[in-house]
Amino acid sequence: MAPGKPATAQARRSLLLPRLAVQLQQRLAQCTSIDAFVAVVEQELRDVLPVQDRASIAFRDLDGEHMRFYRILPGHVGPIGRLPRVRIEGTPVGQVLTDGVARISDARKDDVVTLGHASRDGIHSTISAPIRIGAQVVGVINAGAYKAGTCTEAMLARLEDIAGWVGPALYATDQMLSVETTDEPA
Repeated sequence: MAPGKPATAQARRSLLLPRLAVQLQQRLAQCTSIDAFVAVVEQELRDVLPVQDRASIAFRDLDGEHMRFYRILPGHVGPIGRLPRVRIEGTPVGQVLTDGVARISDARKDDVVTLGHASRDGIHSTISAPIRIGAQVVGVINAGAYKAGTCTEAMLARLEDIAGWVGPALYATDQMLSVETTDEPA
């Protein structure tokens, strides 16, 4: 940015991510329950996510075949905390977890979107970015919109930036709070 020129909104948001990561780590370190974890993540990420009709975080379960989901947005509508486990295979989020490649999914062109939990909530366009610890993909952050065709490459790039900055802290807290569950896969 040239001296004396105002920063663009995108540049200002990018500068906030390192600060957000530190603030999020500090708040997550105080979480003692899954509900507290979800509440903190929702509060901290609400204003930076590129699309906000629905957002979730998923981590690979210990069995390697399922994901543990946390609903972030809309805040505290429906179940609070961890949602039922979902199979990795056959879902857009599962594909990101398996392949490690961020993607845009849209009900207009991806039949699998109509089968997932998101479509039951009326979501028709999603972006999903991998959460990495080093080279290993450990989870996915996902955001969606009610209107098909809403999600763009620019939104996907923004979500990838967010996943890179805050993903490791989210994963560390998930691991700290996780306990063996007997939830049946959805």
